[in-house]
Amino acid sequence: ERRLGGVAQSMPGVIYRRVMDRDGRISFPLLLGQGRERYGQETAEGLAVPRPSPRSRIHAEDYPGWLEAVHRSARTLERFDHEMRMMRADGSFWWVRSIAQPHREADGSVVWDGVEFDITTSKDALARAQQSETRLARIADNLPGEIYRRVLRANGTMAYEYVSPNVRGLYGVEPEMFE
Repeated sequence: ERRLGGVAQSMPGVIYRRVMDRDGRISFPLLLGQGRERYGQETAEGLAVPRPSPRSRIHAEDYPGWLEAVHRSARTLERFDHEMRMMRADGSFWWVRSIAQPHREADGSVVWDGVEFDITTSKDALARAQQSETRLARIADNLPGEIYRRVLRANGTMAYEYVSPNVRGLYGVEPEMFE
């Protein structure tokens, strides 16, 4: 267990164990890795202190989806793979991807051993790209004429990667016709 704790401390995430008992109560008896940085909790001698309840740490908008994904995984014993916002000890939020493999114990409880990774940087980059795309689409919608991007494929054929909506008014065709 000490070696696992050492590995967990060096990875950019958290190793955890989640347990759902037969009555549906969920607990996290194990938290290894960057628990202090992420949740404000210490780990001792490679063993983690109990983790706070998920409801208190998962963003309110994301909690119902997380709970549904946990129940589906418990029912099917399929791998749990879910993205959500989590609250740090200081009250700010960050994005995580949680991946865990479940198994059923003899007493009927379901146990997941998993990892959680910080994906905030990726989520932020995606949001910035979507905002940029939205701004560019608004500009294209308001320019007179049409805007398009035509590329020559490796096989020698031409393809339109983008055609502005203005082609409707100019030519009476839908932009999708150029795809």
